[in-house]
Amino acid sequence: MKKSNLVFGILLCFISFSSVKVHAQDALDTVYDDGTLSEFSIQETLSEVVDTEAVDVNSVSEQGFIPEIPANATYISDREEAITSEPSAEKILGTDNRKIVSNTTIDPYKKIAFLLITYPNGKKFIGSGNLVSSDTVLTAGHCLYDKDMGGFAKSIAVYPGYNGNYAPFGVAYSKKLMTVRAWVDSSSPQHDIGAIKLDRPIGSKVGWFGLTTNPTSPITLSGYHGDLNRKMGTETGNISRLTTNNVYYQLDSTGGSSGSGVYNNNKQILAVHAYGSNYGNYGTRINTDKLNVVKSWITLNPVAPTNTTGVNYNSHVAELGWLVNVANGGTSGTTGQNRRMEAIKININDSKFAGSIQYRTHVKDKGWLNWVSNGTVSGTTGQKRQMEAIQIKLTGELSSAYNIQYRTHLQNKGWTSWVSNGATSGTTGQNRQMEAIQIRLVKK
Repeated sequence: MKKSNLVFGILLCFISFSSVKVHAQDALDTVYDDGTLSEFSIQETLSEVVDTEAVDVNSVSEQGFIPEIPANATYISDREEAITSEPSAEKILGTDNRKIVSNTTIDPYKKIAFLLITYPNGKKFIGSGNLVSSDTVLTAGHCLYDKDMGGFAKSIAVYPGYNGNYAPFGVAYSKKLMTVRAWVDSSSPQHDIGAIKLDRPIGSKVGWFGLTTNPTSPITLSGYHGDLNRKMGTETGNISRLTTNNVYYQLDSTGGSSGSGVYNNNKQILAVHAYGSNYGNYGTRINTDKLNVVKSWITLNPVAPTNTTGVNYNSHVAELGWLVNVANGGTSGTTGQNRRMEAIKININDSKFAGSIQYRTHVKDKGWLNWVSNGTVSGTTGQKRQMEAIQIKLTGELSSAYNIQYRTHLQNKGWTSWVSNGATSGTTGQNRQMEAIQIRLVKK
């Protein structure tokens, strides 16, 4: 959005400073479009950066086509004031410094998506988003959830690299939508962030952006500004102001650009564009807590507090770093994204029985590593070496009270059968990466 006092006043009415009170510990709980909720938990071991993924092929996909975009689709940031789909052009900050992207099939523009959003009341809107994994689009919360429109969007069509009237890489559709409690409950501009889980890994064609908690200039805003005839616009500038939850900048935008990722020269997103103010335009900052949340969206795993009773574990995954803690049979890692697990930490929280949990991993070009225990890292980080197998066992009173069971998700094989108490899960000698793991305690 943009700067005019009228528009900003309307925006303030839109976000409304609801009387609903959002407690700090609840603000970043994830709310899904099926009505379920995943509690937020502070994770102390997460990496501060998620790597970008570049796909070198710049040719137009054979699935490219001319989509039918309804003429009455309103640009999302204008939805409170628009009568027609014509965008307002009064939101430019001084001189308009945006440039139209002529070739959207090159990096990083092909990783930026045109969103066609349909709400339960039938109204359609246009917004922007960025691929952050093969099947995840990061966008603004108000691009997918609006109380006045019936809550969560009914469907979102995603067109990476859209160029005026042509979708060079085809289309993917939303299969799951998510945002945070603070947006659902109170439309907080400090937490205007959400994600779209797709029905196909379209990011494998175009790549995806990384994420960073370190906001540094120069920065770029690229998206589908409503006054550019559905073409992508881009502008590079500097950060003008930072707060804990927002990043401010003098980058021009109009309706439709909401949801665009603000990214650095390393193609890492540091904020999600959404608003205008007296300080200029601004977006929701990817701080440490937001990075935690977005990682859980990318992997679509519920976050478990690290002191959860039972078995707790988190894995180090290619391009994502350390993932959030999961517990008691939850999935750590990814499936369907072709990402290798590289390391793991496992711990037991049980005050009733003495003993420990021990584990070792089989790593590419290294073989079986030494046994470690109780939260120590097994595997490697920073070496791009895949885990291929794992053995886990209990000692002391724990081994008398429980069986430890586990199974792994393997490249091109899927989930293995459950094994227990020191048996091998995975493969050796096949050059097959582990991608995810589930671990559980079963009473004897």
